Amino acid sequence: MDIELSFLSQNIVKLRALRGMSQKQLADVSKVPRSTISNIELGQANPTLSNVLRIAKSLQVSVDELLNRPTNRIHLIEAKDAKIKKQGSLFSVHNLLPHPVEHIELEKVEIKPFGYIGGSPHSKNTKEYFICLNGSAEITIEGDEFTLKKGDCLIFPGDCRHSYRNSQNKVLNGISVIVR
Repeated sequence: MDIELSFLSQNIVKLRALRGMSQKQLADVSKVPRSTISNIELGQANPTLSNVLRIAKSLQVSVDELLNRPTNRIHLIEAKDAKIKKQGSLFSVHNLLPHPVEHIELEKVEIKPFGYIGGSPHSKNTKEYFICLNGSAEITIEGDEFTLKKGDCLIFPGDCRHSYRNSQNKVLNGISVIVR
Protein backbone atom coordinates (compact mmCIF):
# COMPACT_ATOMS: atom_id res chain seq x y z
CA MET A 1 0.00 0.00 0.00
CA ASP A 2 2.90 2.39 0.68
CA ILE A 3 3.93 2.32 -2.99
CA GLU A 4 0.42 3.27 -4.15
CA LEU A 5 0.33 6.12 -1.63
CA SER A 6 3.70 7.24 -2.93
CA PHE A 7 2.34 7.21 -6.50
CA LEU A 8 -0.70 9.20 -5.37
CA SER A 9 1.50 11.69 -3.58
CA GLN A 10 3.85 12.19 -6.55
CA ASN A 11 1.00 12.48 -9.04
CA ILE A 12 -0.93 15.07 -7.06
CA VAL A 13 2.20 17.19 -6.59
CA LYS A 14 3.05 16.95 -10.30
CA LEU A 15 -0.49 17.60 -11.59
CA ARG A 16 -1.07 20.47 -9.18
CA ALA A 17 2.19 22.09 -10.32
CA LEU A 18 1.30 21.59 -13.99
CA ARG A 19 -1.95 23.43 -13.42
CA GLY A 20 -0.27 26.19 -11.41
CA MET A 21 -2.38 25.42 -8.34
CA SER A 22 -1.37 25.89 -4.74
CA GLN A 23 -2.47 23.39 -2.11
CA LYS A 24 -5.01 25.96 -0.93
CA GLN A 25 -6.44 26.40 -4.42
CA LEU A 26 -6.78 22.63 -4.84
CA ALA A 27 -8.40 22.44 -1.41
CA ASP A 28 -10.89 25.18 -2.32
CA VAL A 29 -11.84 23.54 -5.64
CA SER A 30 -11.98 19.96 -4.34
CA LYS A 31 -13.53 20.73 -0.94
CA VAL A 32 -10.79 18.61 0.65
CA PRO A 33 -9.05 20.31 3.59
CA ARG A 34 -5.65 21.79 2.72
CA SER A 35 -4.09 19.89 5.64
CA THR A 36 -5.37 16.61 4.15
CA ILE A 37 -3.90 17.51 0.74
CA SER A 38 -0.60 18.39 2.42
CA ASN A 39 -0.55 15.07 4.31
CA ILE A 40 -1.37 13.12 1.12
CA GLU A 41 1.43 14.90 -0.76
CA LEU A 42 3.85 14.09 2.07
CA GLY A 43 2.77 10.44 1.96
CA GLN A 44 1.50 10.67 5.54
CA ALA A 45 -2.20 10.08 4.90
CA ASN A 46 -4.38 7.27 3.66
CA PRO A 47 -7.16 9.29 2.00
CA THR A 48 -10.75 8.22 1.69
CA LEU A 49 -12.10 7.24 -1.69
CA SER A 50 -14.33 10.30 -1.56
CA ASN A 51 -11.30 12.60 -1.21
CA VAL A 52 -9.41 10.83 -4.00
CA LEU A 53 -12.45 11.22 -6.28
CA ARG A 54 -12.77 14.93 -5.45
CA ILE A 55 -9.07 15.57 -6.04
CA ALA A 56 -9.10 13.67 -9.35
CA LYS A 57 -12.12 15.65 -10.56
CA SER A 58 -10.53 18.94 -9.50
CA LEU A 59 -7.30 18.08 -11.33
CA GLN A 60 -9.35 16.91 -14.35
CA VAL A 61 -7.84 13.41 -14.44
CA SER A 62 -9.09 9.90 -13.83
CA VAL A 63 -8.57 8.17 -10.50
CA ASP A 64 -6.33 5.72 -12.38
CA GLU A 65 -4.05 8.57 -13.40
CA LEU A 66 -3.71 9.59 -9.76
CA LEU A 67 -2.99 6.07 -8.54
CA ASN A 68 -0.78 4.67 -11.32
CA ARG A 69 3.00 4.80 -11.40
CA PRO A 70 4.05 8.35 -12.34
CA THR A 71 5.29 8.73 -15.89
CA ASN A 72 7.45 11.28 -17.55
CA ARG A 73 5.42 13.50 -19.83
CA ILE A 74 8.27 14.09 -22.24
CA HIS A 75 10.44 11.46 -23.89
CA LEU A 76 13.19 11.91 -26.45
CA ILE A 77 13.85 8.94 -28.68
CA GLU A 78 16.94 9.61 -30.76
CA ALA A 79 16.95 8.56 -34.40
CA LYS A 80 19.72 6.05 -33.73
CA ASP A 81 17.40 4.26 -31.29
CA ALA A 82 14.42 4.02 -33.66
CA LYS A 83 13.47 0.43 -34.30
CA ILE A 84 13.57 -0.93 -37.84
CA LYS A 85 10.44 -2.96 -38.42
CA LYS A 86 11.33 -4.37 -41.83
CA GLN A 87 14.33 -3.91 -44.09
CA GLY A 88 15.46 -5.02 -47.53
CA SER A 89 18.26 -3.97 -49.83
CA LEU A 90 16.14 -1.19 -51.37
CA PHE A 91 13.77 -0.22 -48.55
CA SER A 92 13.31 0.17 -44.82
CA VAL A 93 10.27 0.57 -42.57
CA HIS A 94 10.81 2.18 -39.16
CA ASN A 95 8.37 2.30 -36.27
CA LEU A 96 7.89 5.96 -35.39
CA LEU A 97 6.32 5.19 -32.02
CA PRO A 98 8.70 3.51 -29.55
CA HIS A 99 5.91 1.70 -27.72
CA PRO A 100 2.72 0.10 -29.00
CA VAL A 101 -0.32 2.36 -29.03
CA GLU A 102 -3.72 0.73 -29.07
CA HIS A 103 -5.39 0.69 -32.50
CA ILE A 104 -2.62 2.52 -34.39
CA GLU A 105 0.73 1.88 -36.06
CA LEU A 106 2.84 4.77 -37.29
CA GLU A 107 5.73 3.99 -39.61
CA LYS A 108 8.33 5.86 -41.64
CA VAL A 109 8.79 4.22 -45.04
CA GLU A 110 11.99 4.80 -47.02
CA ILE A 111 12.39 3.33 -50.49
CA LYS A 112 15.68 3.71 -52.34
CA PRO A 113 15.69 4.60 -56.06
CA PHE A 114 13.78 1.99 -58.06
CA GLY A 115 12.95 0.07 -54.89
CA TYR A 116 9.81 -1.90 -54.12
CA ILE A 117 7.97 -3.09 -51.01
CA GLY A 118 5.38 -5.81 -51.31
CA GLY A 119 2.98 -4.85 -48.56
CA SER A 120 1.13 -7.63 -46.81
CA PRO A 121 -2.52 -7.10 -45.94
CA HIS A 122 -3.12 -5.95 -42.38
CA SER A 123 -5.80 -7.39 -40.13
CA LYS A 124 -9.46 -7.18 -41.12
CA ASN A 125 -11.19 -3.79 -40.98
CA THR A 126 -7.98 -1.76 -40.80
CA LYS A 127 -7.56 1.50 -42.66
CA GLU A 128 -4.19 2.70 -43.94
CA TYR A 129 -3.16 6.28 -44.63
CA PHE A 130 -0.01 6.75 -46.69
CA ILE A 131 1.44 10.25 -46.88
CA CYS A 132 4.17 10.95 -49.44
CA LEU A 133 6.81 13.19 -47.85
CA ASN A 134 9.06 13.56 -50.89
CA GLY A 135 9.54 12.01 -54.31
CA SER A 136 6.80 10.05 -56.00
CA ALA A 137 5.17 6.92 -54.60
CA GLU A 138 3.46 4.39 -56.81
CA ILE A 139 1.03 2.35 -54.75
CA THR A 140 -0.86 -0.61 -56.12
CA ILE A 141 -3.96 -1.73 -54.25
CA GLU A 142 -5.54 -4.96 -55.51
CA GLY A 143 -4.45 -4.15 -59.08
CA ASP A 144 -5.38 -0.44 -59.05
CA GLU A 145 -2.40 1.91 -59.37
CA PHE A 146 -2.09 5.32 -57.71
CA THR A 147 0.76 7.83 -58.02
CA LEU A 148 1.35 10.16 -55.09
CA LYS A 149 3.56 13.22 -55.11
CA LYS A 150 4.91 15.18 -52.17
CA GLY A 151 2.15 15.98 -49.68
CA ASP A 152 -0.45 13.60 -51.16
CA CYS A 153 -2.29 11.16 -48.88
CA LEU A 154 -3.85 7.91 -50.04
CA ILE A 155 -6.44 6.28 -47.77
CA PHE A 156 -7.34 2.66 -48.39
CA PRO A 157 -8.54 -0.52 -46.67
CA GLY A 158 -5.44 -1.92 -45.00
CA ASP A 159 -6.68 -5.49 -45.30
CA CYS A 160 -6.29 -5.36 -49.11
CA ARG A 161 -3.24 -6.62 -51.01
CA HIS A 162 -1.00 -3.59 -51.66
CA SER A 163 2.55 -2.63 -52.61
CA TYR A 164 4.77 0.45 -52.85
CA ARG A 165 7.23 1.34 -55.61
CA ASN A 166 9.70 4.16 -56.17
CA SER A 167 10.36 4.53 -59.90
CA GLN A 168 12.50 7.64 -59.51
CA ASN A 169 16.25 8.06 -59.13
CA LYS A 170 16.00 9.56 -55.64
CA VAL A 171 14.96 8.26 -52.23
CA LEU A 172 11.24 8.19 -51.46
CA ASN A 173 10.08 8.89 -47.91
CA GLY A 174 6.57 8.44 -46.63
CA ILE A 175 4.55 7.94 -43.52
CA SER A 176 2.19 5.01 -43.12
CA VAL A 177 -0.56 5.19 -40.50
CA ILE A 178 -2.48 1.98 -39.89
CA VAL A 179 -5.66 2.29 -37.82
CA ARG A 180 -7.47 -0.75 -36.42
